[in-house]
Amino acid sequence: MEKEDDVGKARRLGRRFTDRKKSEGKDSESGLGKRTSTESDVDFSSLNNLIEESVPQGGSILIIGDVGAGKTVLALQFLCEELIEKGNIGALFSHHDDKNDLYNYANGFGWHLKRFDRNGTIEVLAKPSDSSSKKKGIEIVREIIDTVKSVEADRFALDGLRTLSNLFENEEGFEQGVKLLKSELRKENCLSIMTSDLGVSVKGIMDGVFILNQINTRNAKIRELEIKKTRGSVKAGIIPFRITDKGISLGNENKQKP
Repeated sequence: MEKEDDVGKARRLGRRFTDRKKSEGKDSESGLGKRTSTESDVDFSSLNNLIEESVPQGGSILIIGDVGAGKTVLALQFLCEELIEKGNIGALFSHHDDKNDLYNYANGFGWHLKRFDRNGTIEVLAKPSDSSSKKKGIEIVREIIDTVKSVEADRFALDGLRTLSNLFENEEGFEQGVKLLKSELRKENCLSIMTSDLGVSVKGIMDGVFILNQINTRNAKIRELEIKKTRGSVKAGIIPFRITDKGISLGNENKQKP
């Protein structure tokens, strides 16, 4: 009963964030984009709208990119914006940073991750590789599954899939672990993203694949989100984006180019 009460409290807190938005005169659907009936007319007016249109609820998207491409920003935005806009519960697992690093990084974009973690609206599991190396990869996968189930998470983000792969004895074991995680998340109807570098081997397992590209020019750094695979209304293509003080902003009038 205690766990059920905690989950209920967290969900009420999540709804309170939504009510606060409405009381400020902001439509809770603003910035989420308009869902259209044709694939070519999908309006990518927010990152979360793009993700929701790319795979069904319960699906998993692999986010690939080099260091500095925006993977951690995307993972945090995926969870925090959805909580603020809709009151959905989230869970985050990271091998890259400890909790304080994540709290400070998120706070720089206006996302109060520490508060969300403390009140149970976003459960944060931060385990840098040096502190979790004694655990086998499959044990961590099972811990993640148990956490998602216990908080009844609507969304889950794993930031650091490459590091997790190093805790498995071989590539086959890693792929089986990802398949187990993906299967259990689907059973829970939990939409998920998992980030990694370019060398990851599980592209064929995931429902969607996005690549964050960085192009350095003489005058500026150009960022593009390349959609390689989807199972929704979104077609493959490239969407320019920027990283601002509010997170990832899809640019160039939010138009997708083939």
